[in-house]
Amino acid sequence: MLSGLTLKVTATLVAVLAATMALTMTLGVNKFEAALSSVVESRYRFLVDDLKRTVDASLDLGLAIRDLNSLQSLLDDVRARDAAILAVEIYDEAGSVVFSSDRTNIGQPLPQDWVSAVPEDDLGTWRAGGERSAVIGVALVDNIGSRRGGILIEYARDAIAAERSAITDRLLRDGGLLTLSFGCLLMLAVMLLLRRPRRHLVEATQAVHAQLAADSGQPLDPPPAPAGLLAGFAQGTETARAQLDAARKAVEKLDAGG
Repeated sequence: MLSGLTLKVTATLVAVLAATMALTMTLGVNKFEAALSSVVESRYRFLVDDLKRTVDASLDLGLAIRDLNSLQSLLDDVRARDAAILAVEIYDEAGSVVFSSDRTNIGQPLPQDWVSAVPEDDLGTWRAGGERSAVIGVALVDNIGSRRGGILIEYARDAIAAERSAITDRLLRDGGLLTLSFGCLLMLAVMLLLRRPRRHLVEATQAVHAQLAADSGQPLDPPPAPAGLLAGFAQGTETARAQLDAARKAVEKLDAGG
């Protein structure tokens, strides 16, 4: 039978283990989300750079962006290959959309927060977006250094949120199973470790009880049953202390009478 001490020690260790597992899972999920976001962004940055190389080849020939009608089908193909992509667009130097996988955006100006994210030097990629979507783009510059517009891809963050939810569910399930398994092992280990000290404690209690009975010359109440919870050890200690006080007073009376 499990003793109260065994249960308390096991509960404490399991609580520490559960807290450690929870902290580890939280850090793991956050790290996974950051890594996944970086991978997703790298993928769309590659797509943007690939589109940029295609457009640059035409711009180097002196063609205007609006004359590159073949780009529309290219943007449609890129959008069709990835359900997470919301729009693929090419805009001119004035910030107006020239080609877009979403036809309703053609001729519309870019949102102001997107325009603000475009670097002044037209170098490198730029990023913008909100809670539901993110945007990654790159400027288009011809071979004489003139700004000709840019390319952008807007993609949904739902894919990242779905992956985060899935990994969180798996970690919670696996963490719960591990905590339960280790909890059982800890309980068994604590029982084995405390078995000998508990037996010695019971023997010491019985020895003290026998000595008290011999000193008082009268039968005493039996000590607490060892099979019970060791949480009752404190009560047994108080009982032993009361019996010791009674025995001491009896001895003092005998000395006074002698």
